[in-house]
Amino acid sequence: MRAWAAIPAACTAILVAAGNKPEEQARFLAEGEAKMVVARRCANCHTAGNFTKFRKDEAGWEQVMADMANRGAEIPDDDYDGIVAYLARNYGPAAKMVINRAPVEEVGKILELSKEQARSVVAWRDAKGVFRSFEDLVKVPGLDARKLESKREMLAF
Repeated sequence: MRAWAAIPAACTAILVAAGNKPEEQARFLAEGEAKMVVARRCANCHTAGNFTKFRKDEAGWEQVMADMANRGAEIPDDDYDGIVAYLARNYGPAAKMVINRAPVEEVGKILELSKEQARSVVAWRDAKGVFRSFEDLVKVPGLDARKLESKREMLAF
């Protein structure tokens, strides 16, 4: 067993009290095999935005997993490879950000927006519904369409 799954009870209790339940965080994760495993294993201590904002290759995600293990987390061997593959596929260097699912942290990091602007994007999406195109996204007040144009190819709608 690799270190990761045994999350200290205090950590879990604090995050659950704050609304950080794996099922709630799963809504921010890309669809795919191992999505719920990632939600159960990672979202007990992290919000989805804590890790979806990064774009790492398989080796990079393995380093993250090793770092978590060094911090005392545990993960069963049968979950390890699936988690690394899921993260590398959906949050790898070439992965597009699914704007209609992305949490504030990911929106801000990938689009190089301030936290306030990223919150505006997510609030607009939650209030008005999904973005169907880039043109819908740039309607969010306070965004610079010219700046976002350079990020257009990084987005999936």
